[in-house]
Amino acid sequence: MEVGITMEIKNYNGSLALNATQCGCSVKDLVISLDGGASWFYQGFINAFEDHIRAAVEKVIPENIIDSTSKLDSLLQGLPRSVSLDNVTALNMTFVNDPLYGNSTIEFDINGLFASAVVKTSNLQKHPQLSLSCGGASNMLLLSLDEDVFNSALEVYFKAGSMHWVVDKVPDQSLLNTAGWKFIIPRLYWNYPNDDMVLNISMASSPIVSASGVVEASGNKVYGTVGLDNFSLSLKWSKIGNFHMSLIQGVIRVFLNTVCMPYLNSHLGNGYILPVVHGFTLKDVHVVTSAEQLMLCSDITFANASRLAALPVL
Repeated sequence: MEVGITMEIKNYNGSLALNATQCGCSVKDLVISLDGGASWFYQGFINAFEDHIRAAVEKVIPENIIDSTSKLDSLLQGLPRSVSLDNVTALNMTFVNDPLYGNSTIEFDINGLFASAVVKTSNLQKHPQLSLSCGGASNMLLLSLDEDVFNSALEVYFKAGSMHWVVDKVPDQSLLNTAGWKFIIPRLYWNYPNDDMVLNISMASSPIVSASGVVEASGNKVYGTVGLDNFSLSLKWSKIGNFHMSLIQGVIRVFLNTVCMPYLNSHLGNGYILPVVHGFTLKDVHVVTSAEQLMLCSDITFANASRLAALPVL
């Protein structure tokens, strides 16, 4: 018996649509033997209806395959379109472009950008096919990160109003007293001598970052550390006159290095879970870096391999 099936997988509104375009079954030889009792009598009927039995088998098997294909299509279209990370952000898991087929591989590309966990956005536009490689290694999974991923997260937090901080405690508390600023912003000290201050920080627009750092992976988590390479500050407006921006820039740099960077690294040190289908885990993860991208290459294995090994062999 030979069974042939031709299927296609396409991107449909950010989900995968599976369709069986052709399916056929051919039964060349059909042998049914009966033993004992009046088998000699019934054997004649079976031989007489051999062609009908063959035709029924050739009809039923493709029907069952197409029915199973429909169930698999429903499963694919039921895959989550986003994964919520907190009450503000979610990871956009919609598929972009149609799958790419190789001799022994099939490549799926997901959006991978951060989006609002509350406001639904449309991400159905076409994206350019990326040229990705694990450095010659043959891996089952490749995750690529670039600066657009981080900038999309910053944009979501900015639109949600999360980029507003009120700072009333810093490691050097004298920085939040006007006396510490009398040589930098004299008018501030003249108007409010020796007064405590609260630093009110608000972003006027979504920040754009260019980042470099160290990334490690273990299991289904990725870990990293970041450091501040460069920081610039300019005066937009002031109600207390002009002042030395270079000095203020140095103070803010200290604040970023002593407060913000340790805060970010504390979260990065705990690790972030990589998007993997439930029941599977990553194996032999290695990091490949380039000037534009950070890529995580890995194989996929069952999360409970011992349970899989205990299944009976058919």
